Amino acid sequence: LFLQVGWDSPYEYRTQREPALTAGEERQLELRMLLEPTVTLRFQAREPDGSPVAGARIESIEGEEFEAVETGEDGLAEVPGATAQYAFIVRATCAGYGPAFAITFTDDGPEIELVLAPQTVLEGLVHYADGRPAPGAAVRAISSSSFWGMQLPEEVLSWQATAGQDGRFRLEGLRSGIGYQLSATTGDLLCLQLLPPTAPGPTWLDLELAPRAALRGVVLAPDGGGLPDAAVR
Repeated sequence: LFLQVGWDSPYEYRTQREPALTAGEERQLELRMLLEPTVTLRFQAREPDGSPVAGARIESIEGEEFEAVETGEDGLAEVPGATAQYAFIVRATCAGYGPAFAITFTDDGPEIELVLAPQTVLEGLVHYADGRPAPGAAVRAISSSSFWGMQLPEEVLSWQATAGQDGRFRLEGLRSGIGYQLSATTGDLLCLQLLPPTAPGPTWLDLELAPRAALRGVVLAPDGGGLPDAAVR
């Protein structure tokens, strides 16, 4: 049983857990409320040259959640009622652009800027060594958190597609100006490519599948001894 009380005020009231009621039971409860001031978050979505981006969707991906909002013609959006003194990460997306991320603390300061860059589209062909297309191959592009200057969940930094019957694939909505690790897999076959910073617009890629290889080695500690349980990636 969860109880929640609130009314129009600059405060948010938290829920309280209570044991479940049985049929016909009456119970008098004491509701303890934690009052926390709230603030209005202000966002500014823009292009690298400062032009506002209208219709950008802004959402929380880590930390306090709030209902996604869209920017107006001026590139501005507001989220009222966010709990003060909370940190969170937001993402901005818009058709024709790659995503933007920001980490912030709630306060009543200036707008939180989210700079969206024109999108890169990765398209191409996955095929076997003899040239035959590889329908159904899983294609994935992933960017590094280091570009963003913050630790981001891997799922928001990856784009995935499945090759069609002709082996062709298309990945849209990637951010231009950064590099990606691209992989294509099917069964025991694999293709890996490291892409340098990409330009806006489409980039054609030829992905040839090859048998997977195995790497074996030893991780050593500074004293020369083996280091058990070390993660190798």
